[in-house]
Amino acid sequence: MALGDNGGDAFTSTLKDGKWVRDAGEFKIRVVGRHYEATAESSVVTLHFVPLQDSWFVLQATDTEQLTAYLLARISEGTAITYPLSCRDLKQKDKLLAWIDFEGDDCFIKPTAPERQLFTELLKDPGEPSSRLEIQ
Repeated sequence: MALGDNGGDAFTSTLKDGKWVRDAGEFKIRVVGRHYEATAESSVVTLHFVPLQDSWFVLQATDTEQLTAYLLARISEGTAITYPLSCRDLKQKDKLLAWIDFEGDDCFIKPTAPERQLFTELLKDPGEPSSRLEIQ
């Protein structure tokens, strides 16, 4: 498991002016099978970490309404540093356009896309990290 075999209390931090600033609020993370569930109040988000290469993973986060977001995540000592994959940024990556459908502000990986190749290609220029997830 990417963040270890135990869950626990967790928190996120946001990168501001080059420094990690802890966000308000904590939540619980528990291991369920081969993924994690993050719970805060009545909200549950399922977190799947799929290994890519070395310390890099694709993080698939799905909420209770079945909305899914993908991020790149670099794991070190049980901490995940996440890199957002915005549709706006993906539109600038000409090599990947054949693998992604764009619908307004949303974008979707085409069913025929070679997913591992797509995400590995994104590792060449992951952009700036946006948040850090830590389990205490």
